[in-house]
Amino acid sequence: MTLPDVLTSPQFELLSSSLCILSSITYAILTIPTLSPLTSVTLTLLEDGISVFFGVEYVVRWISLGFSPKYFFKPLAVIDLVSFLPTLITILNPTFSQNGLTFLRLLRILRLQRYVSDFESFKNLEIALGIPPTNVKKSQLQFARFFSSIGTLLFISTGLIYASEHTDNPQIPDFFTALYFGLCTLTTVGFGDIVPVTFYGRLVVCFSIIIGVGVVPLQVGELAKEILGNGDEERERGEERVRVAEEGEKFWRENYETLREEFIKLKKDEVLTRVGEGEGEEGEGGKKESGSL
Repeated sequence: MTLPDVLTSPQFELLSSSLCILSSITYAILTIPTLSPLTSVTLTLLEDGISVFFGVEYVVRWISLGFSPKYFFKPLAVIDLVSFLPTLITILNPTFSQNGLTFLRLLRILRLQRYVSDFESFKNLEIALGIPPTNVKKSQLQFARFFSSIGTLLFISTGLIYASEHTDNPQIPDFFTALYFGLCTLTTVGFGDIVPVTFYGRLVVCFSIIIGVGVVPLQVGELAKEILGNGDEERERGEERVRVAEEGEKFWRENYETLREEFIKLKKDEVLTRVGEGEGEEGEGGKKESGSL
C-alpha cells in the first residue's frame, strides 16, 4: 500500500477525525479554572501529542504530493498549519506563552467538513465505522452536513468569544460558559444574562449573529428538503410497485384463457411425445427378441 493510499484509507480518516474531536474537547476542559494540576498537565500532554500527530501528518501529506508548493495553498493545509502554530512556536521558543493562541487549535474542527463535502468521502467514513456500504444513504450525508456545519460554527465562534472575553469578563470564566453564550448568539435567542465587554468580543458576537441568521436557516431548509425529498421518493417507489402489480393483474386477467389453452396444448404434446417414445422402445425390444430366436 502506497503512502497516498494510507492517508486516504477509511481507517486513517476515522483516526484523524476522532483526534480532531478529542482535541476540541481537551481544549474546552483545559479552560476550567478549578481543574486539578495533575489533570491539567495530563490533558496538556495529550493536546501536545495530538498537535505533533497533525504536524507529522502535514509533512507526510506534503511528501506524498512530491513536495509540491501548491500544497501549502490548499485550504485544509492552511488550517492544519495555523492550528499547529501554537505548538510550533512553543517548540521553537520554550519560553513563549501560547495562552493567547490556543484557541487556534479549534480550527481543526474544520477538517471534519471534508468528510461531508461529497458522498464518496462520507461513505468511506461510514465504512470505517463498520456500516455496510449498502446502508449508507444520501439523506444521512445531509444530516451529517447539518450537524457538522452547526457544530463547527458553534465551536469556532465559542473559541473566539472565550479568547476575547475570559480575561476581562468574569461572566465568561471558561469555554463551556462561552459555549452557552455562543449558542444563544448563533441561534439569535439572546437571553441577555451574559454580555460581551470587550471590542473584539462584541465584534465576534456581531459576526456570529450574521452567520446565525444566514447559515442556520439555510441548513435547516436543506435538511427539511432532504427529508421531504425522501418522502417523495418513497411515495413514488410505492406508486410504482402498485402500478406494476396492477399491470400484472390486468395482463393475467386478459390473457388467462390464451395462456391456459397454450399450457394444455403443451401438456398434450408432451404426453404424445412420451407415448411415441415408449412405443418406439417397445418396437425395438420386440425386434431384439425375435432376432435372438
